[in-house]
Amino acid sequence: MYEFLPEPPSNASETSRNILVCIHGAYCDAQLFAYLANRVSCKGYRVYAVDLLGHGKSDGDRGDTQFDDSLESINEVILELKNKTENQNIGIAGRNRTYINQNLNSSQDYKTRKIKISILGHSLGCTFVLWYVRRFKSSIDGIILMAPYLRIPTIKKRSDVEPSSLSFLYLFLRRQLTPKKVMAFIDVIPKLKEIGGEEISLLVKYREDSFRYTLRFIVDIIGLRNNRVKEILKVDLPILILHGKRDKLVYSEVSQTLFNMIDSKKKEIKLFDCDHWFYHCVFYQELVRLLSNQHCESDRNKITQTIIDWTNQLAL
Repeated sequence: MYEFLPEPPSNASETSRNILVCIHGAYCDAQLFAYLANRVSCKGYRVYAVDLLGHGKSDGDRGDTQFDDSLESINEVILELKNKTENQNIGIAGRNRTYINQNLNSSQDYKTRKIKISILGHSLGCTFVLWYVRRFKSSIDGIILMAPYLRIPTIKKRSDVEPSSLSFLYLFLRRQLTPKKVMAFIDVIPKLKEIGGEEISLLVKYREDSFRYTLRFIVDIIGLRNNRVKEILKVDLPILILHGKRDKLVYSEVSQTLFNMIDSKKKEIKLFDCDHWFYHCVFYQELVRLLSNQHCESDRNKITQTIIDWTNQLAL
């Protein structure tokens, strides 16, 4: 888990008890959120980016994530953050160290102010987020979905890279015979590299191991788990959905339809003139400099400021 914590000012900020937990999607890890997390933490929020089991620096078999175990792992992180804040009166923390504001120990207002935790998912990470909320709803105060990769029954095709029904049936049969067989995701869905552009090409080149998954993971989680969308839409928590109009990996139509299906009375959707990576607010910063298509800070600021404004409203 990576933590991005605001610098300690002279006085504790009210937002020091507001937490944002970020969950990545397939062929990625928590470092994907470095830029976004840094920008949000600069506004006084404590941001934590979590490696799903089997990804990044986490435990678990590489490329064979156990879905329910991942939900339990996310919950352990969130409960630990809550317990740490409540019992130790953590205020603002420095980026490279924990900072305990001793003045907070005598502040009854600080002790009684509720900890607000929002959970953010990107792409397939939204599947983990929504199933997590379904199971551990009481642990979360708000939900942010960025380009949610979900299968909506009324949408026949949700992506330019999605395999045909026949191809998926073939994968399903292979999964029954050899569930532990590891395959390169780029081979299973060959259109991904073609449609994904420079970003996917760079990920394949520099993070090739991240694309290796078992057939069980590809079929059970990326495929079948996304089909059970009706089970996870009975959400009455505040929810913010963000999507790019030029996203070819997940059509923005998915988010627009999802927005109408969600039960929550406190829901909001924002569409931007960007692709799957949100002006590279969500991407590996060491790879951004290698891209020919660079985005200006004003574009990136549209994304981060939307998240900050929404979480500020949630904190009231």
